[in-house]
Amino acid sequence: MENDKQHIRDLVELCNVYNVAAVVLSPGSRCAPLVTTFAQHSKSKLYTIVDERAAAFFALGIAQQTEQTVALVCTSGSALLNYAPAICEAFYSQIPLLVLSTDRPPHLIDVGDGQTIRQLGVYSNFVKASLQLAIADNNLKENINIIYNALTACQNLPKGPVQLNVPLDEPLYNSVPQNASNNFQISIEENDTTELNLDNDLIEKWKKPDKVLVIVGSHSPSEKLNKILSQLSSAQNTLVLTERTANVSLANSIYNIDRFIDSLSVEERKDFMPDLIITIGGAIVSKKIKVLLRKVDEGCEHWHFGHSPISPNTFFRLTQHFKTGYLSCLSQLAQKANNNSSYQSDMLASDKAHEKRQQLFLKETKWSDLAVISLVFASLPQNAQLQLGNSTPVRYANLFSIKEKKNISVYANRGTSGIDGSISTASGAAMVNTNLTICITGDLSFFYDSNALWNKHLPENLRVIIINNSGGNIFRIIPGPDKTNELEDFFEANHNLNAKHIAKTFDVPYYFCDEFKGLEKCLPLFYESQNGKPAILEIKTPNEQSAQVLKDYFTFIKNTNG
Repeated sequence: MENDKQHIRDLVELCNVYNVAAVVLSPGSRCAPLVTTFAQHSKSKLYTIVDERAAAFFALGIAQQTEQTVALVCTSGSALLNYAPAICEAFYSQIPLLVLSTDRPPHLIDVGDGQTIRQLGVYSNFVKASLQLAIADNNLKENINIIYNALTACQNLPKGPVQLNVPLDEPLYNSVPQNASNNFQISIEENDTTELNLDNDLIEKWKKPDKVLVIVGSHSPSEKLNKILSQLSSAQNTLVLTERTANVSLANSIYNIDRFIDSLSVEERKDFMPDLIITIGGAIVSKKIKVLLRKVDEGCEHWHFGHSPISPNTFFRLTQHFKTGYLSCLSQLAQKANNNSSYQSDMLASDKAHEKRQQLFLKETKWSDLAVISLVFASLPQNAQLQLGNSTPVRYANLFSIKEKKNISVYANRGTSGIDGSISTASGAAMVNTNLTICITGDLSFFYDSNALWNKHLPENLRVIIINNSGGNIFRIIPGPDKTNELEDFFEANHNLNAKHIAKTFDVPYYFCDEFKGLEKCLPLFYESQNGKPAILEIKTPNEQSAQVLKDYFTFIKNTNG
């Protein structure tokens, strides 16, 4: 029956009401009613990306930047399974995505019809809700409530992904009415911004410890958080550790956690162990700090501040998790200073000495991943945004500071820390970010996500830097794989590939270098305008030497007599 899909027209209208930032469509027949209706009536920006995995990460990049819901539309069958890595990342990073998975009618599931799987609940472990629309228009009021619940759930704290499964019967084309229903009224509720008052017992607990350790994990740029951390660090019993993805600029803090931990003597490690651990935001990259603090004394408590959907008991000491109004809670603690301690000054003095040793080491560093990251960080243009790939890039990035005056924000997919989707995410972020967006990725991560370039919407402000060390060099760095005979064939996945012809296939300007002078000459040209196109810079580094240089770096930092 024609014009039997009023709920599809209402779905698009409600996406308009809820200010959905973008709709990312992947081609298919079953999704035709949604595609044509969004094309005709949506107020959101529409993008068409064939590869669903790339499409989902592209959508994630847009939602990461705008903090608004982004909708994904795919056909039935295995298509929606390709969304799974990005949906999982969105769940753990609290990024609002609305998956509109179109489907066959329920009576055609499991009867041998083409492109049918059990779609509802397929993401059940990592979405806030799995909902399904009724197929008949006599359920119109029920469908409107389901759509409302889906859109609301995306934005309610903690934000996150929601699946809305949409069964559609034929005809699929020219079957949606032109006008939305006139019998629904929706009032959008603001997220709860209530400022909470901390319990007096908690404030008393906060004032007692001589050693409070504050660790800031992944966090979007926040002036309010910077101000609170500045207040916290004014107390001498409080030491603040930050990572690049924390987007924090603070004078009295330690940014290079791994260097700091590795440089401590046995006695200094005992002095470092805190009485209270405070963690803020999302995932912490440093494995060294996790391993060390899991050995802390039983009396040490851990308080977490952040909108995590789960309580991150990272050090197996978690006693408090502040979600709604967590910055307000932190602000109250920051006003209760304890200066009867030398904890902060002692630790900062130790770190400063090893910062100087890092500079000495870098002056003599051979061509390697470490040297490349150092040069790239020094070259970053003003107001650029960094999107870091996982495995080695995000770890190397934590070894270096970024000058505050450059005003550079840093992001990475650290919800699940997968290597998939880093270029697609950066592409989506660049689409809504007017500044230069620079994605630093490893070679395996690039090849894994090379379909990110199969995107007619690729923004001209996107720059992709590939550090190609011929495989997964992370396995030469972490303990274990380098001691096996299977390192090169099965862990590192050694290869001789390069990105030149992939860049040519997708008509993306390509640069290559494999030594210091070439890189120094290339970087300024790479950052310049590319006549309306993005660009790729591939930097070839030696795998064995890169791993050895990093090991030598930590050895040099530890050996203060050297």
